[in-house]
Amino acid sequence: MSSRLRAELSPEERKEIHEKPTDNLDAYDLYLRAKQLVAPVSAISLPSIEQNDLAEAINLLTEATRRDPNFAIAYCLIAKAHDLLYFDLVDHTPERRALGDAAVQEALRLRPDLPQAHFAAALHYYACYQDLESARTHISIAAKFSPNDPDLLRVMSIIDQAQGRWDQATKALEKAVNLDPRNPELLESLADQYSNLRRFRDSDRIRDRLIALEPDEPLFVLNKADAVFCEKGI
Repeated sequence: MSSRLRAELSPEERKEIHEKPTDNLDAYDLYLRAKQLVAPVSAISLPSIEQNDLAEAINLLTEATRRDPNFAIAYCLIAKAHDLLYFDLVDHTPERRALGDAAVQEALRLRPDLPQAHFAAALHYYACYQDLESARTHISIAAKFSPNDPDLLRVMSIIDQAQGRWDQATKALEKAVNLDPRNPELLESLADQYSNLRRFRDSDRIRDRLIALEPDEPLFVLNKADAVFCEKGI
């Protein structure tokens, strides 16, 4: 989707720029190249993914951490790539999960104060272990540093949904959409949440925003039609 190439910097990206995550320019270039391969894929709501892209991203990031062994956010992205391969059943093996374990542990060892490290840990515990309490612990730590990160709020909502905390999940998604109103993945998540709660008019309103945002995306039109079908109970 074209909107995934938004020019606006996310709060996480702005933080990376200000914090200067590595002094090694070659390592940072490798990280940015890898991020382009991993960024379009959400580590929780997974579309069909390109296994070769993720494998290439892992190779780039491994080289980046070889050049700078203290490059904590690179380990976070390594963990995400491994989690994607594991969670989407591309390589659902203990060995793949262990690689994610190692990357998360190294990121936390290097920078226990880094919100991205706790975010990576939350995703890992959710995607690879379905350990909701550990995921919630780490996402809560990350939220103390980045309370207005839309991606973090979306993951919080997913954990809340899994634990039956529907009101909290809805509020987190609503806040995320207010912070990033042109993000189709957030809008779709909020529309689905409203549908699950049988708030069909609210769901319809959000789906209209999606269609206006990306009128050439047929899936949004189909999803709206499906929501109407569910509402009428045909």
